[in-house]
Amino acid sequence: MDDMLKVALVVLLSSIVVFFSKEFSDLFKKIFAIAGMKLLLPLLLVTALIVNFEPWIYMLLTHIQGFLWALSTKLASWMPFQRGANYVANILVLMAFSFLPVMGLQYWVKRKSYHSFPYEGLTITVLWLFFAVLLTIAPHYY
Repeated sequence: MDDMLKVALVVLLSSIVVFFSKEFSDLFKKIFAIAGMKLLLPLLLVTALIVNFEPWIYMLLTHIQGFLWALSTKLASWMPFQRGANYVANILVLMAFSFLPVMGLQYWVKRKSYHSFPYEGLTITVLWLFFAVLLTIAPHYY
């Protein structure tokens, strides 16, 4: 496809979106007014993204897992005891990667709006479960 044709299509579609922005916003409001759609629609969109980009998601998860394993083994090598050092390092990595981002987000939200982050416990739990699954599954299982 010619580059000028791509530019023309982008400009045309952008002008249509801008021209009918009120109708698009009303449509989104009607869609999100359906009971349960605030939960179901993001789940469907994320599922579609995961299905369409499965190799990229798999590669991202393996890189995250490799980083977590490397960090855990490095922390275990620094510990003065060897028996159970890997378990203690896994616990430290889980604690750091689940609590520290939420604490940073809590600080940022409180600094911007003077209100606390409402989903702090849920976010910590979801992050902890995600990283626990990545640390638990050994790389030779897949």
